[in-house]
Amino acid sequence: QAELLHSNKLEAVGRLVSGVAHDFNNILMAISGNLASARLEKDASVASIDQQLEVAEEAVFRGADVIRRLLTYSGKTEFCLEPCGINDIIRRLHDLVQHTFESSISFEFDLDPTEPYVNVESTAIEQVMLNLYINARDAMSDGGTIKVSTRVIDRGADGLGTVVISVRDDGVGIPEELAGRIFEPYVTTKSSEHGTGIGLSVSFRAIEQHNGKLRFVRTDGRGSEFQILLPEFKRVDSIDEPPVSSGLRGCGTILVVDDEDAVRTCADLILRQRGFSTVVAVDGADAIRKLEEHGGNVDVALLDLTMPKMSGRQAMSVIMERWPKVRIVLCSGYLDGNSTTDGMDGPHATVSKPYSADELVSTINRVTNGGIVG
Repeated sequence: QAELLHSNKLEAVGRLVSGVAHDFNNILMAISGNLASARLEKDASVASIDQQLEVAEEAVFRGADVIRRLLTYSGKTEFCLEPCGINDIIRRLHDLVQHTFESSISFEFDLDPTEPYVNVESTAIEQVMLNLYINARDAMSDGGTIKVSTRVIDRGADGLGTVVISVRDDGVGIPEELAGRIFEPYVTTKSSEHGTGIGLSVSFRAIEQHNGKLRFVRTDGRGSEFQILLPEFKRVDSIDEPPVSSGLRGCGTILVVDDEDAVRTCADLILRQRGFSTVVAVDGADAIRKLEEHGGNVDVALLDLTMPKMSGRQAMSVIMERWPKVRIVLCSGYLDGNSTTDGMDGPHATVSKPYSADELVSTINRVTNGGIVG
C-alpha cells in the first residue's frame, strides 16, 4: 500500500510538471515572440509596438497566474479574507459569464433568501465557481442547464452554520474509474485541447485554505454535482474600496533592494519614471550600508524577501531598529504569513512579483500616506 501511494504521488507530480511545462512554454513563446518582433520591425509605428508589448505583458501575468495556482495547490500562498455575501459573489460572476457562454447553456438559481455571509477572498471563490461553471458547460456539448443553489445547514446557538454552494449540470457525468481521483492534478475527462486538469485540484486546495470543503456528489442519472462548504460568517456592512487609477505618481526617496539585476533595474526605472528618487542596493548588507549614507533621506525600503548575505527579513529587522521612520515594503515571488513576519513585527506592506507599475506605486503611496513624506 505504501509503494502504491508513493507511485500515485509520483504520477501526480509527473502530470503536474508536464502540464506546467506546456503552459509555460506557450507563455514564454508569447513573450519572446512579441519582443523579438518589436525589436526587428524598424519601421513599425508606436501603436504597433505598443500592441506587441501589451501582448507580452499579458503573457507575463498569465505566467504569474500559473504560479499562483501552483502555490495555492501547495499551500504556499495566503488569501486576503473579508466578509462577503455569497449570493452577491454568484450574481456578480453570472453577470460576467452570461454573455460569454453559448446560448444553449442556461443558468437556474436557487439562492438562500437569508443572504448568508462568508469570510473569503472573493476573487478566489469566483475562480473556483468559474472553474465549476466551465466544467459543467464542457460536459453539456449539446446544451443544458447549470443549476446553482445556496443554503445554510447546521445553524448553531450563535445563529451561524455552514454555507453550502451547489453547482450541478445534466451533462455526461464523471466515469466511475475517475470519480475517486477527480481532485488530483491533471486528472481530467477532457481532451488536451480543452483542459489540462489542474482546475479542480487547485479549487480543492483553495477551498481548503478557506477552512472549507469541496466535494463531488454522485447524482441519480446523468450529470455531476459539486458542493462547496464554507463556514458562515457574521454579516457586516460592506465598504467600497476606492478604484486604483492608472498612471499613478508619487514623491520621496525609495531604497530599492534586490539581488537580481533585471528586477532591481526595472523597479528603479518604474519609480524614477513616476516621480520618485531612488537609491539601489544589491542585497541586505548593501542596503544597510546605503542607509548609513542616505538614511536621513530614505522614506521607503523596497526589500526583496530572499537575498544572499542578508535576507529581506534580516534587513527589515535591522532597519526597523536603527531607522524606525523608514517604511518597509517587502517583495517576493510568493508571500505567506511565516515568510513575512518570522516572529517579529511585519512590514508596512507587501507586494508580489510580478507587479505592475501602478500596483508598486499605489503600495508605496499607501504606506507614505498618499505620497506625503518627510
